[in-house]
Amino acid sequence: MSSRRASHVGGTICCGCCPLAEVVHDALLLARDTAFVVIRHLFVYGTLQPGESRWHELASFVEGEGVRTTVPGRVYDTGLEYPAAKFSQTAPTDVIHGRVYEFADDRVDDALARLDVVEGAERGMYQRVVVETAAGSSAWAYECGDDELLVRRLPDGDWLLR
Repeated sequence: MSSRRASHVGGTICCGCCPLAEVVHDALLLARDTAFVVIRHLFVYGTLQPGESRWHELASFVEGEGVRTTVPGRVYDTGLEYPAAKFSQTAPTDVIHGRVYEFADDRVDDALARLDVVEGAERGMYQRVVVETAAGSSAWAYECGDDELLVRRLPDGDWLLR
């Protein structure tokens, strides 16, 4: 046996007897020590906001009234009674106004599964992405996946003022 001590990391026993043992051991330690961040917020900018046509699809999954905030990007009127957004970190002067909500503890997975259907993510119309809000939180948001829906840019970035 080599001079390395046998160690137990994440349910795996490593004796250090092979050349890759140190690499594997270090990778296991990193995996054990790396905190995976669960995103528990959702940024909404259109029909998922209170008073809009799809608010009922979100309301039971979130806690509180949300926080009014912005994210970098542009919002468009699709001409179909709902908006489309393109998020951007490179054009911070263009902002999208909306609200960020925190999901109820036990509802994150159910909420995202339901909203993926509602937002057409399964059909490629929209895709769920992570955005950084001006309120300081990382949040899920739905970005348009079909440029043909980008009919008319809303220059003020606010769907509610259309």
